[in-house]
Amino acid sequence: NGSSSSNPNLTPEQAQKKASKRILNDLFIHSGMIKVPAIVAKLKRWLADPTKGKLCIFAHHIAVLDAIAEGANLVYCDGRYGDRQRSLKARTNTIRIDGRTLPK
Repeated sequence: NGSSSSNPNLTPEQAQKKASKRILNDLFIHSGMIKVPAIVAKLKRWLADPTKGKLCIFAHHIAVLDAIAEGANLVYCDGRYGDRQRSLKARTNTIRIDGRTLPK
């Protein structure tokens, strides 16, 4: 709720700063999600054009990456699913690296 009563160790100023950061983070997520349809449309055009080269997409939030991948019907291997991922690897040339990717 953003008040110092949620954490008695925070001063009112610290609680306000924490609440402000939470609100700002929510706004960043929402602004990223609003951009997804336009990104997906451009990505589909890019992927459909055989003259295009490699492409790297950066996003701050995993939810935005998930929405882009789903919207563009991307199949990717990230090492999380063992045998399933190995079978997918043969069908895709897409790689995803995010905070959930297991180190190898």
